[in-house]
Amino acid sequence: MEQKEKLKTTLIELNTQLKLYGSSTMYNQISILSRLIDDFNDYSIDEAKEVASSLFTPKSGLSEFNVWEDDYDKRMEINSKIDKARSELWELVKDVR
Repeated sequence: MEQKEKLKTTLIELNTQLKLYGSSTMYNQISILSRLIDDFNDYSIDEAKEVASSLFTPKSGLSEFNVWEDDYDKRMEINSKIDKARSELWELVKDVR
């Protein structure tokens, strides 16, 4: 899969998970993701990576996000999807900074 398409697919997956399970503390990340996805074709791959890398801010950024669910199995299932998308995104953008 082309790198730009992989980036878009990963952003969409992460945005879906954040919208389903994120609290109001993730509002900024959801907003950034939504705008980036909506305008994705207007960005070069480097520009899209730079915007996506801004999601990994210290303290209350994407790297700190996880979901608490009382049911252990459900919690693990939800967080594994988020972890997978977050890790894939990090691998795509880590060299930007």
